[in-house]
Amino acid sequence: MKKKLIAILVLALVVSTVSVFAFGIGVQGGGGVGGGGLAVTFKLDQLPYVFAADLTIAGDYFFIGGTADLWMMNANLAGPVNYFVGGGLGAGVGIGGDDLYLNVSPRVVAGLNMFFVDGFIEPYIQIAYNPTLQILPKIGFNFIAFNAAGGIRFWF
Repeated sequence: MKKKLIAILVLALVVSTVSVFAFGIGVQGGGGVGGGGLAVTFKLDQLPYVFAADLTIAGDYFFIGGTADLWMMNANLAGPVNYFVGGGLGAGVGIGGDDLYLNVSPRVVAGLNMFFVDGFIEPYIQIAYNPTLQILPKIGFNFIAFNAAGGIRFWF
């Protein structure tokens, strides 16, 4: 119960903090080899990065992480459909059973997005390659780590 309360408080803190400074904010969900879950995604108008704060709760496993991706290319593909390609970093901490987990990963991300209602609504899908260095509970490296996500952002 305490883990769920902490997760809700962290999510509320992230949403309330970024909503003051955010240019675009939304939610995404996804999964894959090496991660996934529910995320709040946002872009601050002062920085060129797209951020996400994600949360995964499964049984006695609780994981919270974040990513910062720099879209190096975001161009029109056809009609309202655009594509984006970029790179970034991810990090996370988790608790499972008696273990504490800590990992970091570089990211290569690509996807499709569209804008509707005069640029207010942005649905998107993306895939990320994120080889992961696990630091705790023991050092390890997961070279095969992909995840896919879809979501929607609202731009203010």
